[in-house]
Amino acid sequence: MTCLLADGGLRAAALHATLAALRGLVLPRARLPDGGVVEPIPLRLTRVPVACTYGVVGGTAPGSPKLQLLADTSAIEEYIADGIVTIAVDEGNNIVHLQYGCPTPLSPSVLVACVRQWQQKAPAVRAAILQQ
Repeated sequence: MTCLLADGGLRAAALHATLAALRGLVLPRARLPDGGVVEPIPLRLTRVPVACTYGVVGGTAPGSPKLQLLADTSAIEEYIADGIVTIAVDEGNNIVHLQYGCPTPLSPSVLVACVRQWQQKAPAVRAAILQQ
């Protein structure tokens, strides 16, 4: 994958681009060393994880401003955020990846808020990717 414009949320964008590319992939006809032939095989994805990167603003320390979650962050949003959380879930809304970066540890309630928000929105993103 070649990134032409790095404007935040690259992990999620890379995952979604990969899924979109693999969705229509057909493995070509091939000749085996013993002379046998394998006909073209369409690739069938059995799991389709989708991801989102959130910028966490406020709510990371006692007395800080109210928590705000910025979904699908741009580079400038990631720069001003108190923390960055990337979450990927599968069709059953099971977490398959969670990564965060923050100068101070994020509270479990902040991580739970990010996960819950993404679990609500992930089915629509998955449907959009598979629709193409």
